[in-house]
Amino acid sequence: MMDKNQRRPDEEGYDPSTLHIPPKSFKKLTQYYKIYWDIKKDHFDKVVCFGSTLWYFVYYHDVEIIEKLIKKPMKTYFGAQGFHMKDKDFYFDILTKSGYKVVVVDQIENCEMMKDRIHQEADKGKKRRFRTEVCKREISHIYSRGTYFNPNTSEDNNSTFDTQCILVFHFNSDTDEFGFTFFDISELKFYVGSFVDDTVMSKFRTLISRIRPVEIVCSDRFRYFNKMVNGFPVKPSFNFIKDRDFHFDPECRDIIEISIEHEERELPIIIEEILASENDNDPVIISLGNAFNYLESLKIAEVTLKLSEFSRYDHDSPTDHYCKHLIMDSQALENLEVFEVEAKNGKTTEGSLFSFLNKCTTKFGSRMLKNWIMAPLNDEERLEDRHNAVEWLFYHPGIVTEWQTLFKKIPDLEKVLTRIYKFSLENDPKRVYYSVGCYSKMNDFHRLLLNFEEIVEKLAKIFPLSKKIDSKRLSLLSRYQVKKIKIEPKSANPFLWDEEEETKQVCEPGSLPDIRKWIEGFKGIITWKKVGKNLIPEPKKGLSDAFDKANKKMDKIIANFDELLEKTKKQLKIEEITYHTESKIHKFQFEIPKSAAKKIPKGFSISSKNTQVIRYQNKDLISLNLQLENAEDALKEAFTPFLKKLLEKFYSKRKMWTDFLACISELDCLISLADISMNTKDMVKPIILKDSKQKIEIEQLRHPCVESKVAHFVPNDVCIGGETPFVHLITGPNMGGKSTLLRQTALAVILCQIGCFVPAKKCEMTLVDRIFTRIGANDRIMENKSTFFIEMEETKTIIEQCTPKSLVIMDELGRGTSTFDGYSIAHSVLSYQISKCECATLFTTHYHMLVDAFKSNPKVVPMKMSCVVNQDTGDVEFEYKFVKGYSEKSEGIFVAKMAKIPNKILEKAQLKSEMFRQKLKDLEVEFQLNI
Repeated sequence: MMDKNQRRPDEEGYDPSTLHIPPKSFKKLTQYYKIYWDIKKDHFDKVVCFGSTLWYFVYYHDVEIIEKLIKKPMKTYFGAQGFHMKDKDFYFDILTKSGYKVVVVDQIENCEMMKDRIHQEADKGKKRRFRTEVCKREISHIYSRGTYFNPNTSEDNNSTFDTQCILVFHFNSDTDEFGFTFFDISELKFYVGSFVDDTVMSKFRTLISRIRPVEIVCSDRFRYFNKMVNGFPVKPSFNFIKDRDFHFDPECRDIIEISIEHEERELPIIIEEILASENDNDPVIISLGNAFNYLESLKIAEVTLKLSEFSRYDHDSPTDHYCKHLIMDSQALENLEVFEVEAKNGKTTEGSLFSFLNKCTTKFGSRMLKNWIMAPLNDEERLEDRHNAVEWLFYHPGIVTEWQTLFKKIPDLEKVLTRIYKFSLENDPKRVYYSVGCYSKMNDFHRLLLNFEEIVEKLAKIFPLSKKIDSKRLSLLSRYQVKKIKIEPKSANPFLWDEEEETKQVCEPGSLPDIRKWIEGFKGIITWKKVGKNLIPEPKKGLSDAFDKANKKMDKIIANFDELLEKTKKQLKIEEITYHTESKIHKFQFEIPKSAAKKIPKGFSISSKNTQVIRYQNKDLISLNLQLENAEDALKEAFTPFLKKLLEKFYSKRKMWTDFLACISELDCLISLADISMNTKDMVKPIILKDSKQKIEIEQLRHPCVESKVAHFVPNDVCIGGETPFVHLITGPNMGGKSTLLRQTALAVILCQIGCFVPAKKCEMTLVDRIFTRIGANDRIMENKSTFFIEMEETKTIIEQCTPKSLVIMDELGRGTSTFDGYSIAHSVLSYQISKCECATLFTTHYHMLVDAFKSNPKVVPMKMSCVVNQDTGDVEFEYKFVKGYSEKSEGIFVAKMAKIPNKILEKAQLKSEMFRQKLKDLEVEFQLNI
């Protein structure tokens, strides 16, 4: 086996995506297989699904791949293995999710078109051996894990709401600069950005944690990044490009500009700035160029780029560039169990903060809530608006319940919109009219308009104008805030407005767009015609003379079919005769039970049959079928301008539809936070302090996720900063609740800064700009990093990046090495936090000498998790109370006893513990005498 350049797998430069087929072998193939192998040889690493009428067939190794995934043999049809086109979503979904790319090959002509082509070629003198006497086929789609979306999931409320990002990056190791482009085709959103990273690549890890790409495209020089992301919850598929090919081609500038620009918009500013750069080695322009190349290789660059929105990605403000956010790196997101929790069988979302908070009824609302949690607000004014909105909903529980009841069946409209937008750019609407693809998209379009109309009605019911809403933000989101119209439209139907009339019908920024006139406008020009089980839009009578004329002719022909059927029933004296209309070759066929076949006279020819019925044609039916085909062509000609204008008009209001859904998403998020605030015991609206000095004061604080899983959760008071020292040095027994206290404090800050109530009796705090965590013991074997090394990496990030407004959580720093080294590192880091950072710090330790070293420092307060020790048995009763003071012992031997370690071993351990403790006291005395 060799690649197209005749290199074997063990030779340098071997390309596994291609295959060399010797010319003599290729010549012996049938015409059908020549078409197949001509495609397969350039896509040897992909699964090729070869279309034939209503079937997709797969061959050779591709069969083995699919059978391994579905865990059963594939079915055989017409002597080959494959599946019906109605099952394609199942197969494409399972293949792409398993990391395979799927090449879809479809027929571009039917049998009649093939015969016409062959006759034309023969008439021109083309010899038979040079003619293709099978239906021609071409690649219609190439799907990957990040570009295939099962259309059935948008209607399924149990399906995932996660994005499917593809990340393309380039890393300049000389400057430590990352340039990246990531995009989600299902939402048509592109983000471009860069940052200079540290030696542990904390920003890159955080980027991966935030966007969770399903595919990563990069140079094969960065294969080691595969090991880095291996431990993340979503393991992406890597597409490694040869390093010599992973660069920016200057000629690509014009191609990208042409691909992105179209009549409705100019080149986005961010793209214009990047392409204006003359530095072709800039990591950002390299990532953008290769993102274009990757989409081009999948044959979706043009339609994707023309429709997509482009934004700059800011590491410090990832979801909104117009306000500041609380920043959490990948370690904080993981250690605080924001999105996943470590379980026996790996990571799970159950028990995470997101799982606790997500009561959204729509999937687009859940996506927005995820962004809120990932990047909480650090903006006092906007946060106050959110708190006030949640508070108003808190005192109006009926609205929360009504929303959740009425909106729970709304499909994923963001992704439905994407499908409609893509269809609006179809170059030849006539070609797809009455096709399977058109049926599906037009059904989507019909349901979308109905869903928008339904939402408008439900909003009016939930938030009637008669109800006073004290929250300014909630009022903007739930009611149309239209500015005074500067020009009165000539028509009530916005579909008929000219450009000047459209631009004057505007509303307040950030408020709910008034889509009511547009919905009524579309209803005013469309009539939905049923074709089989599908609905197709047609212009209402009187809007198009050409279409009305063609439609009238079509109706007359259909009536002739009905007359012919009745005439044939009487002629043959068979009442059971019906029409069969599902054949692609003959639109209408007489369908007669086999039992009546003997009554069929001459002049009726069999066109098809099965075990139950026989289908016939006669000269009258053939003539009507021909008239029907001509009438359909005329109807398509008349319909094409209407369909094109309809879709273009819909797409031209893209911002309005998008803004409307953004408002519904935000309402859904606020309803979710209000639900949690109402239905969780003892939640309180936090008070944001505007003091310059940092302070976090919370009374009777509880862990929102753990509380529901234990019989009796012990709440605690936490007061950091203000008049209290900003560093808490915490001791206490193993399993005494230290780590839980640290996490619940950080989670309270997150809840406060996303706009939610906090599980406490009282919460007053200044805003936090960053949360840093050093919790747990994890190694990264794939990166050749030990537990202690990871601990030191996390510590380095904290001491380099924390500010006086940060919250730092450090749990048992130094435990991964020897006692003396660990103590020394913990002492030095704590000293640095006190003298340099001066930010809110919760620092737990089992080094009791550390307490002695800092107990007289006015910036440090010793705290402990209390417990009661039975001096006779050594048993420990955990009280889980956070109080002032310090613990002299960690009670590790009692925990070992709980783990059922044999008593003989525990007795010996107890003696050794007492011996070491005495030696340590003697050393301390000696040290004091020598001072």
